[in-house]
Amino acid sequence: MDFKKCSEVYGYKSIAEVEEEENEANLQSITIGLLEDGVPDDVIMRRFNFTHETIIKLKAQIAKASCPV
Repeated sequence: MDFKKCSEVYGYKSIAEVEEEENEANLQSITIGLLEDGVPDDVIMRRFNFTHETIIKLKAQIAKASCPV
C-alpha cells in the first residue's frame, strides 16, 4: 500500500506537510545565501543532500533576481 499525503486524500494539508514545506523553503533560502557567498556547489550538495539539478535551479533563481527588469 502506498502512503498518501493528507492533501492528496482530503484536499487540505496536514500540519506535518506545512512544516515540511516551510523547512524546505528555509533550506533553499539558506542555500541561496551560501551560493551568493561563493560556497562551492559540492559542499552544499553534500551538506544539504541536494542534487545538482536543485543547485542549478537555485542559481537560476539568483540570476533572475539579480537581473534588472
